[in-house]
Amino acid sequence: QPNTAMAEKSAEAVLESAAVGPDDIVWDCFCGSGLFSLLLARQCKEVIAVDHSPRNLEEVRVNMKRNGIHNIRTVLASLLSKRALKAMAESVARWESEQNEEIQEKLRLQRDAFEKLQK
Repeated sequence: QPNTAMAEKSAEAVLESAAVGPDDIVWDCFCGSGLFSLLLARQCKEVIAVDHSPRNLEEVRVNMKRNGIHNIRTVLASLLSKRALKAMAESVARWESEQNEEIQEKLRLQRDAFEKLQK
């Protein structure tokens, strides 16, 4: 039987120390049934839930449906596998690209506003 009080304290500690923001992509390695994935998904852009067990990942998907959560991507992989490393690299590259586009748009808007002030 799980220790509910300990699970709650662990969850609180993870949420507090993670300091996750709405634009963050979070990796939950060895995600199990997705306890932390589900909690963190409410606070971030996306969670990548990685586990070596298909059964665990199915539990994550079931729990997502039960909780109305849609921003968790499950990855079946050993963390030492090329597949997991490739998925991590793709996610980081996608995030960097999005960040770069957002920064470029902010700079363009600032430049346009400055040019209007100059006229």
